[in-house]
Amino acid sequence: MRGPEADQANIDRRRRAPSPGLVGLALGLSLFALLGSTDLTAGPAKKGAKTVPYGEPVHYEKGLPLHFKDLDLVYLGTRHVTSEVFPNGFDYEDFDVVQGEHTITIYWTSGTGDIGPTYFQRSGHKYALELRISQWAKPGRGLASDELMLWKDPKD
Repeated sequence: MRGPEADQANIDRRRRAPSPGLVGLALGLSLFALLGSTDLTAGPAKKGAKTVPYGEPVHYEKGLPLHFKDLDLVYLGTRHVTSEVFPNGFDYEDFDVVQGEHTITIYWTSGTGDIGPTYFQRSGHKYALELRISQWAKPGRGLASDELMLWKDPKD
C-alpha cells in the first residue's frame, strides 16, 4: 500500500499503539502500587520510608531516622552533664535535624523539672520538639519514654 492510504494506515496504527513512555510509566506505577507506597512529596524522606505526621506521638529509637515532610529527625542518645549547682546534674536527649546536606544537633532536657518543648528553626520554619509530656495535643498528656511529638508552626 502506497500513497495517502498507507500514510493513513500508519497514523491509525500509531493512534492505537500506546506510547513506549506511557507503557513504562504505567508499569512503574503498577509495580509501585504492588510494593507499597510512600509520600512522593516528602522532602528528605528516603525511598520507601514512611513519612511521620507533625503533632502526632511517634516512637523513636537511637540511630533510626524519623522522616517528616520537610526534615529528618535522628535520635543520637542520652548524655549526662554534672552540675555544681544541681547535685543530680542534667540528662540531655540529643537529636540530629537533617535537611538535605545540612544537619544541626538539638537537645531536649527536663532541666530542673519544669518540662517543656525544645524550640528550633530550620530553613525559616519554626519547630517544637516535645518529650515526656505534651503541652498542645491534650494539655498534660504524658508521652512514653520512647515517644516524641514534633510540631511545625502552623503559620509556616
